Amino acid sequence: MIISALYIVKMKTVFIVITFITFIIFFMEALIHFNIGKNGKHKEHKYIHVGDQIKIHIPDKDEFFDIAKTVLFFSTMTGLLSAYIIKHHL
Repeated sequence: MIISALYIVKMKTVFIVITFITFIIFFMEALIHFNIGKNGKHKEHKYIHVGDQIKIHIPDKDEFFDIAKTVLFFSTMTGLLSAYIIKHHL
């Protein structure tokens, strides 16, 4: 009984740590995405109009690959940190 209670506490701690790390990493990623958009090359963009006031920006090839590289990097970081925490603390 004590072993399972300790295991549950450990699992909750690992869950909180991984959640916090994921939040921080994806927040940094969001800031980079924001800056990619703000610091774009100020060229004409294609939009899909969803409603009267809603339009979705379709990134060009260069912006698309910038976004893909950013997502790949931060996804890899999250995966590696999560795997490390699980391997060494469970």
